[in-house]
Amino acid sequence: QTILTLADLAEKQKDTHYIYAGSMLDLSRRVIEDMVYMRYIDAKDKEKYTKQFIDFSKVELFRDFKFLSESEVEIDDDIIKQVKKDYENVSKKLRSRNNWANLSVEETLQWLIENRKFQDKKNLLLKFYLTGNKKNHTSPSDIISHNKQESLEKQAESDIYFAILITYISILQVAIIFVDELENTEKLKMQLLSFWDNLDKLHD
Repeated sequence: QTILTLADLAEKQKDTHYIYAGSMLDLSRRVIEDMVYMRYIDAKDKEKYTKQFIDFSKVELFRDFKFLSESEVEIDDDIIKQVKKDYENVSKKLRSRNNWANLSVEETLQWLIENRKFQDKKNLLLKFYLTGNKKNHTSPSDIISHNKQESLEKQAESDIYFAILITYISILQVAIIFVDELENTEKLKMQLLSFWDNLDKLHD
């Protein structure tokens, strides 16, 4: 879905590419985040952290409903009771966290780098993760750059190329992790690794 969306945007008329480039970088950043947390789970205790990831969905849902309730949005009492029950079945330690890993994306990246679990394409991914951040959040420097039409048009083609490239890199990384968990997938893994090598050569 993500790749198809990026491909569709990339095929738009070139003279309007600057309109879509920022959104494509934003989307690619989100895919990087998925990959980063997948690699973190893969590097730690897979069963424990996978369960922790799933259990935290109950914490998120409880917080969402709490916000809605405090904002005087009407919600069915039975739904609230079930959400609260599910929440109370989650460990108090997990309930006290801001997110499931108790690490921001940047802190997770730092952990992976320090433990040498994030070396492949590190410079490329980190650079465009930060660039994508400015598209995802309200950034003064990003807004100021929009006042310069020439800069936008010049940067658009590069942004689109790298948005597609780093999305492929991230999705490939996730696919390789999943394949390792399945039986009789040696041939598929070799194909994925071959694809990875070809992307590597393409960029280099």
